Amino acid sequence: NRELVAAVLDQASARGIARVFFDSTVMVFGSSADQMPSWTTAEPAAHSFYAASKLIAGKLLAAWSAAA
Repeated sequence: NRELVAAVLDQASARGIARVFFDSTVMVFGSSADQMPSWTTAEPAAHSFYAASKLIAGKLLAAWSAAA
C-alpha cells in the first residue's frame, strides 16, 4: 500500500491533481470487533501488516494534502 500510494501521489502532483480518494480500513484502529472506535479521537493500533500499511499510506496522504 505505501509504495503504490507514494507513486500515485507523485504522479498526481506532477499532473496538478489536487484531490485523491483513499479507502482505508477500520483495522488501523485494532482488531476488537466489540469496540468500535470514535473516529475523531481514536488512536491507531494496527495489529497486522495490512493494517499497518494502510495506516502508513494514510499518513502519506495526510502529509501530501497538508503540503498542497
